Amino acid sequence: MAVTVVAGMKIANIVCDNTISASDFLKQLNLVNTDAGVCGALLINSLNQIIAFGGAGTVFTLLYGNYTGIGFSSKGRSKKLWRFIIGGGVLTMCVSPILEIMSIINEWIISKLGPQIYSMALDIEDKAAEMTVAMLQIDSTNSFVITLIAVAVLPAVFEEYLFRGTFQPMFAKWSGNIHIGIWTSAALFSLIHIQFFGFLPRMFLGAGFGYLVVASGSLWPAISGHFINNGVAVLSAWWFGADWISENINQSESVWTSKEWTIAIGFATLIVFGITQLKKWSVWGENEIKYLEPGQLSNPLES
Repeated sequence: MAVTVVAGMKIANIVCDNTISASDFLKQLNLVNTDAGVCGALLINSLNQIIAFGGAGTVFTLLYGNYTGIGFSSKGRSKKLWRFIIGGGVLTMCVSPILEIMSIINEWIISKLGPQIYSMALDIEDKAAEMTVAMLQIDSTNSFVITLIAVAVLPAVFEEYLFRGTFQPMFAKWSGNIHIGIWTSAALFSLIHIQFFGFLPRMFLGAGFGYLVVASGSLWPAISGHFINNGVAVLSAWWFGADWISENINQSESVWTSKEWTIAIGFATLIVFGITQLKKWSVWGENEIKYLEPGQLSNPLES
C-alpha cells in the first residue's frame, strides 16, 4: 500500500496538476467534492490494481508454474472459449435483478445483527456510495475513457487475476474441492470491497465468475463479465448523468412490484438457458483432476 501511495502521489503531481506532500495527498483522497481528490482516488485505485493485485498474481504464477487454472494459463482451455467470453458478459447483464433481490436480503440480515452494527455498516456504505458517485462525474469523452479504464478495465483484469486465477485454485487444491475454492475466493473478493450491504450479491457474482473460469478453462469469461458489470455503471453515468447513479446505487432500497418480479423471472429463465447452452462446451470434467492436483502447492497448516 505504501508503494501505491508514493507512486500515486508522484503521478498525481503530473496528471492531477498537484504539487503536495504525502500527508496532504492522503487527506485529499477523502475530499470527494474536489477534482483533485477524485483524480487521486482514481489513480490510487488503478495503481492498487496493478501493483498489489497484479503483483500478487504474478508472484503466485511464477512460483507455482503454468498449471491448469492458474493465472492466464491456456492449459485445458475450451475450444469454444469465445462462447464463454460472450456468455459471461450476457449472463452478467441478466443477473442484475437477482443481485438486487440479494441486496435487499443482505440489508435485512445486517438489520437483524443489532442497531450498532447496522449503523456502522450504513456509514461505510454511505461513504463508499459518495466516493462512487464522485468518481462517476463524467463531463467529457476523455473523462469517460479514463474512468472506464480505472473503474472497469483494470479491476476486471487484475481482480480476476488475483481472485479467480490465484486464490481460487489455491483454496481448491488445499481443500481438494473446487466448490470450496470458488466460494472462498468469492467471499474474499466481496470482503475486500469493504461494503457490507453488497456482500452477498458481490460474493454471488464472484462465485459465478469462478464457475465460468473452471467450466471454460480460462480467466477471460470472468474478465468479460466483470468488465460488463463495472462498465455498464460507467456508461450509464456518462449517458444519463451521475444523478442517475445516485438514485440507483442503493439497490436494497428498491420497492418491488409485479413488474420487477416479472422481469426478474424472465432474466432468471434466460440465465438457466444460457448455462444449459454453455455446459455443452464445458471442460470442467476434463480439467477437474488437474485443477485439484497439488503440484507444488501444499497446505501450510500441514507443514
